Amino acid sequence: MDKKPYEMKTGSMIWAGIGWGLVLVLALLYGLKYHSADVFGNSVKKSEILSRMKINMLKSAELEKAAVIAVTDKESEDFAKQSLKAADDTEHDLRELDSLIASDNETTLLREFHTCWKDFREIDKVLLDFAVQNTNLKAAGLSYSKGAEFIRWFEILITNLTENCNDARIIKPAYQAMTALLKIHNLEYPHINESDDKQMDEIEAVMKAQENHIRIFIKAISDMITDEPNRALLDEASAVFAEFMKVNAEVIRLSRLNTNIRSAELSMGRKRKTVARCEEILTSMQEAVRSESGFLSKGLWGKFR
Repeated sequence: MDKKPYEMKTGSMIWAGIGWGLVLVLALLYGLKYHSADVFGNSVKKSEILSRMKINMLKSAELEKAAVIAVTDKESEDFAKQSLKAADDTEHDLRELDSLIASDNETTLLREFHTCWKDFREIDKVLLDFAVQNTNLKAAGLSYSKGAEFIRWFEILITNLTENCNDARIIKPAYQAMTALLKIHNLEYPHINESDDKQMDEIEAVMKAQENHIRIFIKAISDMITDEPNRALLDEASAVFAEFMKVNAEVIRLSRLNTNIRSAELSMGRKRKTVARCEEILTSMQEAVRSESGFLSKGLWGKFR
């Protein structure tokens, strides 16, 4: 039996509707496939960036330690520059990561890292500035070079003075002056290695007392010397003593700045904790990104490839 016109029209409309429905479904599936591919590629990129950030951050921290323990200004400066370069590379990647993070969990972790990273850079600004000054090392170098040289010179002059006279009234204060000067020099080492201001105050008080004793001893010797050769030796010893005290004042000034000790304390204390915290956050972000990419590769991406 021939179909009526209205039945043929209805059938055509149904098939047309089915056809358009299939087209829409295929388009949706096609779009989902490539959207999933885009998201998966984004996850891979985030993973790569996070890996670089962790590597450069830890590299920066290690170079900072090298700057702290370096024994020359040039070495400290070179390591400090390299440390800052690695930190700058980390920050460059961080800015790129900001534009890729989307999920709530990743956003929360990123915010935490920004806070930690800010602390990292602020510590570095102080720490690396301290490290390149090397004031404790400079104080030690000055004490062991010029300071020790003046001590030897003073000892030679005092020895010559005592050998030229047999007066115990001169010999005793001469050796007392020598002993007091050695005490001042020996106290420089603990002062250089001391970080507590109160302890440094106490050491300086002892030094000052010994300095006053030396002046008293030299005055006593001067009052008893009558011959010109010994007078010349004492005058020269007094001049050497004055030069030594200038060196001592500079040693104390450099030691008071304490940049090596402060940088070491920062590096081993607050900086170490900050690095550990930043690394922990980066690891959590890596795990979050891996979970995301794993879901895509096994879920949506696996269905539509």
